[in-house]
Amino acid sequence: MCWLEEKSTFYQNQDPIVFTMINVTERKGKLVIKQNANEQIRVLSVLGSGGHTAEMLKLLETLFIGEKRNYKITFVIASSDKNSQHKAKAFSTKFKEKFGIDDIKVHLVPRSRKVGQSYLSSIFTTLYASFFSFKIVVLENPKLVLCNGPGTCVPIALSAFLLRIIAIKFIDIIYIESIARVKHLSLSGRILYPIADRFIVQWESLASKYKKVEYIGRLI
Repeated sequence: MCWLEEKSTFYQNQDPIVFTMINVTERKGKLVIKQNANEQIRVLSVLGSGGHTAEMLKLLETLFIGEKRNYKITFVIASSDKNSQHKAKAFSTKFKEKFGIDDIKVHLVPRSRKVGQSYLSSIFTTLYASFFSFKIVVLENPKLVLCNGPGTCVPIALSAFLLRIIAIKFIDIIYIESIARVKHLSLSGRILYPIADRFIVQWESLASKYKKVEYIGRLI
């Protein structure tokens, strides 16, 4: 099995925090977070309904494989998403026992957009959720925001970007499009496409349509 390392080309004045590892024989990818000795990386990860939570937890699991990593992971979940809350608790218990990590903190926020909700009304619900999201980003002070498409991730990523604009803190924003998105980006993806430091898709058909996206094979 051969893995090659690729660095992002989308960073300008910042050193890349996330590297891409590609299995050239199976065309599978994984993410590796750049980490200095004794440094703790604070990761703010957004979970969501449907398959988003399952995909994100599988992705996070790969971060612990290999040499020991010092991560402080915090989940953000919609308050109405009970299924993701249960899965987050189970994930925290599993990895606390296996790797000795601290309990994973969970923040609950109002849902930005419900499935089937109109785009017009979702503007107001997203603004409402943004108030709570901004407080979480400031409180947790992450180095990396990691998201894969649930509506809840939009105000979180926008809050992180706002802190960068007003020169308070540079927070890396990594967006990984759901594996279910084969031909078109999700609504969350289209919104966050301009501000994400890395925008990763899992189907080659998407990579040919958008200039900024990266295709590295399947991550899960």
